Amino acid sequence: MKIGFSVLKKPVEECFEYAAKNKFTNLEIDLYNKYNFLDSFTGKRINAVKSLAKKYKIELSLHLPYTLNLAEKVAMIRKANIDYAIKAIKLAKKLGAKFIVMHTGYLVYPRKEDIDKKTSLKNLIYSIKIILRYCKRYNMAIALENSGRNEGGLFKTGVSVDDFRFILENTKSKYVNMCLDVGHANLVEGAEAYIEEFSKKIISLHVHDNKGKRDEHAQIGKGSIKWKSLFEKMKQKNFNGVIIFEIFDDNLAESKKILEKLYIQ
Repeated sequence: MKIGFSVLKKPVEECFEYAAKNKFTNLEIDLYNKYNFLDSFTGKRINAVKSLAKKYKIELSLHLPYTLNLAEKVAMIRKANIDYAIKAIKLAKKLGAKFIVMHTGYLVYPRKEDIDKKTSLKNLIYSIKIILRYCKRYNMAIALENSGRNEGGLFKTGVSVDDFRFILENTKSKYVNMCLDVGHANLVEGAEAYIEEFSKKIISLHVHDNKGKRDEHAQIGKGSIKWKSLFEKMKQKNFNGVIIFEIFDDNLAESKKILEKLYIQ
């Protein structure tokens, strides 16, 4: 079983020894972390990170900023977002990363939510199809992450099973996969609905807990998610991807012990 964590607060270089010591297999580099912005990865830094990954036998993935909006309705702004994603694919290839995680975008204060949502999804598909050219060129998978409920004037795409069905049916590529964020799913339809329909496309799980009201990124077991039944469902579907902790609690080693106990039972 592959288990890792998202590097949310530190330079990624500071996490390899801890990961290896506690028998984590993966690190996911959050490119919204101020220490790991995309343009901070010079050639020298890329070589250093690759060397550490090799030394400690850690697999890497990249997590693009959640502010990235591939569904943006203004074409010039959307192009800037696409260009960023392409640069991230190139960086992932240089680092030897296995895949990149991307959010699916959002609307800001839509005037007509239903109409704008359809346009937003079409814009997302347009963006993904451009990005796919580079996925094929660099042999890099993308994992689209489901979002939580709408809030603060943001109306999100990829927030439901219906959204993901539309996205996957209109992209149909081995390079387009899913990162199932269990915490986000708990705010809407629940993770098991995604597992039931998209299990063959799920290559990564983001695990964190909440009480179904807001996106807390709490330690597993501190919210309302039924982890034991969820993991049973994943085992039934022969999940062989990576599980990534995305929690704000620094005690990741303890989180790993809890997860392993739940998963093995």
